[in-house]
Amino acid sequence: MANTNNLSDPEIPCISICRGRKWKNLRRQLLHGSKDGSFNLLRRPDAILRYSNKLEPEVIEALLALPEEQQSFLKKDLKRSVTRAWLDGKSYVLKYFYHLHRWVIFSPDCKAWLGAHRLQDRNACYAWFRRNDNRLAIIIYEDAGDLDLYMPRCLSMPLPTLQYLFAQAGTCIALLHEQQIFHADTKPGNFVFHSQDAKYTLSLIDKDDVRLYSRLAQRYQARNLAQFIGCSQPAHAQAYVPALQAFMRSYCLKRNFSPPQALKLFPEIRRAMQNLYPERETLNSHIYHKLEHFLMQTDHFS
Repeated sequence: MANTNNLSDPEIPCISICRGRKWKNLRRQLLHGSKDGSFNLLRRPDAILRYSNKLEPEVIEALLALPEEQQSFLKKDLKRSVTRAWLDGKSYVLKYFYHLHRWVIFSPDCKAWLGAHRLQDRNACYAWFRRNDNRLAIIIYEDAGDLDLYMPRCLSMPLPTLQYLFAQAGTCIALLHEQQIFHADTKPGNFVFHSQDAKYTLSLIDKDDVRLYSRLAQRYQARNLAQFIGCSQPAHAQAYVPALQAFMRSYCLKRNFSPPQALKLFPEIRRAMQNLYPERETLNSHIYHKLEHFLMQTDHFS
């Protein structure tokens, strides 16, 4: 189990964004390959494969050859599916895209490939395979974890452990906002970790839509917070309030926000929660008022 003795000092996620000339150069390498072999482009008769040197080409080919039915589905809808595949005792995550834009640069698979490398953290994105007929694309990722903050198994953990995990998520979102980054989907299900990791270190996944601004608008900050706070589960409502208190405390500490500064965001957070999760309005209203009361009763964070 993770060390949860010091909840005021959660594991600090490693997140940064590539920007400016450095991003322009990296983007060109991701799309067209690099001279040093860090990124490669292989043209086939029926497809194009782009891949990094972090995974052997033979392993990439073996993963691409695995039938979907032999993989474990994590998510599936009409547009895409996400699976976990095992090869030689190691797990990988494969993301399948079924509706592609004929202009590659506007296609969701291209955005996912670029976003995974622009928002840089400890998790690798290995390869992007795209068929020339625009019927299928596959991206291969390092497996970032088998648990996420929306799973009942996670939400049933002892409260100190849950607070420790939620505090990490608060720090992670604060790091994004400090760098003027908007991640389009900061729901709890996108914060994952390995159950066998002694530190329960969180990773933020699903970087298909990552944007960098010169100044991140308050509505985007509030939306990210609302995506996380409002994605609640009634079966675990009792644990949510103290866990989200740890989340808000960690977010404010990292941003150097006082409670009154945090409260200024709350009307915008409430509106975003109502728009994002109208079906959860009763529970979210209760959570919102509890968090608001928590901040009003707090003089300062330390």
